[in-house]
Amino acid sequence: MEVDGFQTTVAYHPLAARRRPNLYPLLVEDMRLVSEKLKK
Repeated sequence: MEVDGFQTTVAYHPLAARRRPNLYPLLVEDMRLVSEKLKK
């Protein structure tokens, strides 16, 4: 997403993924997306 000219990403908080393990794959997917965007 772009907000006021800045690229942003919405992701689960890491502690939420720790408390609810079913969210962990989603968190990892979000972090991979951020990593790929930063490498460009």
